[in-house]
Parts: sequence; C-alpha cells; structure tokens
Amino acid sequence: MQERSWRIIPREEDKLGNGIYFKHLDLLTPYKASSEHGLSVESPVLVCHSGISENGLVYKRAGEVIEAPKFSPGNWEGIYFEHTNAGILMGCNETAFDVQEKSWVAFLEAIGDVYVTGRMDDRLAGAVRIERIEAHCSFCARDNFLEKTAEKIKLPYKPLNEGFAYDKFRGLNGEGILGAICDVEKHIKKYPSVESTVRYRFQISEDGELLTSTL
Repeated sequence: MQERSWRIIPREEDKLGNGIYFKHLDLLTPYKASSEHGLSVESPVLVCHSGISENGLVYKRAGEVIEAPKFSPGNWEGIYFEHTNAGILMGCNETAFDVQEKSWVAFLEAIGDVYVTGRMDDRLAGAVRIERIEAHCSFCARDNFLEKTAEKIKLPYKPLNEGFAYDKFRGLNGEGILGAICDVEKHIKKYPSVESTVRYRFQISEDGELLTSTL
C-alpha cells in the first residue's frame, strides 16, 4: 500500500472555533454483519461506514472506547473520522445533508494524537471515545435538502430518540444495510415502498446505547 503523508495536529488547536469530530456508521443486520465483518450477533450492529482497517469494530453506546486493531498512520490504518464546525450541521449544505441522509453518526473525542492526511477534513487516531450516537430520518433529510430552495429551508436538526430501521437495498447485493425513518405513515405516501422494507424498531436509551427490536 502506498503511504500517505500525514502530520500530527494538537486536539486543542483542532477543536478551536466549535470544531467537532464525527464519523458515519452503517447499521447492519446480523446476516450482513456476519457475512461482511465476521461478527456473530443476534441483533443489528453499528459498524464503520467504510474502511478495511476498522473491519469488525462495533460502535454500541456513548462512553465506549474504540481502539484500532492496527494503527499505522502512514498506511491509513486506524480509526477514521471527520472534522467540521458544529454550526455547519445546522445549515443547508452538503455536510449537513450527508450526516442526516446516511442516518447513523457517532460524535467522537480522540484519545492520543490526532493525524491529518489527505483532505483537511480527514482525521485519524489510534483510539476514540464515543460522545454520542445519533439517528436521523433519511427521508426527512431528502425532503428538507433536495426539494426546497436554500432560502426556504428551516432545517430542524433533531436526532431521533426512536424510530424504525428499514432495509435500504432489499433484494439487491447490498441487502442488510439499514437506514432510519422517523415514522412510516408520515412518509409512505411519497415513498410507498418503504412499508415493505421496515425490519426493526429502534431507540436510543438514556445512557446513549442504540437498541433494536424485531417488528
């Protein structure tokens, strides 16, 4: 693997100006978690949205410490996450849409050194602590961002405490990757196929853990 250039950046400097660390997660069915990550689980689990170096790591709850199985910044091996300004997530922009449309996101605190490489928003560390996990309705995100002009958008940044998990790619090769929806009845008229793809009910517990139950 070709090495990438990197540099250490002080966390205190990196977090100035209301800076935050976050990463996208995927909620996978037990079958998908087993076939792609070698995980033996009985309920859906949150894993890294992409990245071979994090294969098998599960993100469960606030306060949990996640350690990379192998940490090599030069080879881009470790815990990958992104940096942005907290205010960006409240606006009409690509980052805010991306966070909400992908449904599952973890906000993090880096443990140890933070590395910057490639794009200036990319970050890498050997370990992180989960500050909180959020769920967002991907259908609300699409309606808010894609069908209104910027002048008319009053974006509500309201993570879900509970809702439903639906299969984004049911019947395709990606079957088993679950998105979040706030309420089926709210969106069924516009997205009639969603009713047949809802698989689980979920909630974020008071101690910050994502819990799921089969419908």
